[in-house]
Amino acid sequence: MYRRFHRPQNIQGDPLSFAHRYPKPKDRELVAFLSALCAYGNVRAILGFLETFLSRLEASPSERLMNASRADLKELSARLVYRFYRPEDFYDLLRALQGVLRDKESLEAVFLMSQKSAYVDRLDDFLAEIKRRLPSLSDRPGLRFMLPDILRGAAKRIHLFMRWVVRSDGLDLGLWNSVSCSELLIPLDVHIFRASRSLGICSRSTPDLLSVFEITENLQKIDPTDPIRFDFALCHAGIQGFNGEESVQKQSLRAASKLQGAGEDREHLLL
Repeated sequence: MYRRFHRPQNIQGDPLSFAHRYPKPKDRELVAFLSALCAYGNVRAILGFLETFLSRLEASPSERLMNASRADLKELSARLVYRFYRPEDFYDLLRALQGVLRDKESLEAVFLMSQKSAYVDRLDDFLAEIKRRLPSLSDRPGLRFMLPDILRGAAKRIHLFMRWVVRSDGLDLGLWNSVSCSELLIPLDVHIFRASRSLGICSRSTPDLLSVFEITENLQKIDPTDPIRFDFALCHAGIQGFNGEESVQKQSLRAASKLQGAGEDREHLLL
């Protein structure tokens, strides 16, 4: 599965492709964050929206944002609507990110502010630093969905951003050196959940935080140093119905029977 799907040529239909357009690390980091926050729903709709949104940030999104006035931010966010997100959500997000980048220069520097030892707690602090620059989220469902509580749900889009900026290969960007690949958690969505259950690496019936931990722990048994390298392949396998030939139910039975015995069979299916 990994060898079949984890290829640079498969990135063109993925939101990560937008960050690869920019040569500067600061632009790649910002575009990766914005793209990850919008990475839900129909793939064609995601790509179409990001094309429109990011074109407004011109050749260097980080410089455009850093130098923008409030009137500029209003213009940049005008008429931007994507599913749960409204123009006012994008305006407040861009203003918060502008403040963060003016103070700390990079999102990685914000992540490094946390003194906590556990990865999920540092990630929670990272989001909290951005959220504190936003208006109250109590009556803003778009912003609440955009920046979720990392300790209460799967938070797929946040973990997806972290995969993009931490891992380094032909797909992921490798921008951050402050986080080990071994710490990353699986960016769990319905496609990865489907593939994971078919492979027998998730026993839960709900794609929640506990499922994130279970899938990640099972992937760590195969690759302790870089368990999330299987994410891209699992996602695209899930989108295509795992192998495109059998029903998910039949695949689940087949995979479960193979995985009952030993870890090498699970590894064979994933690699």
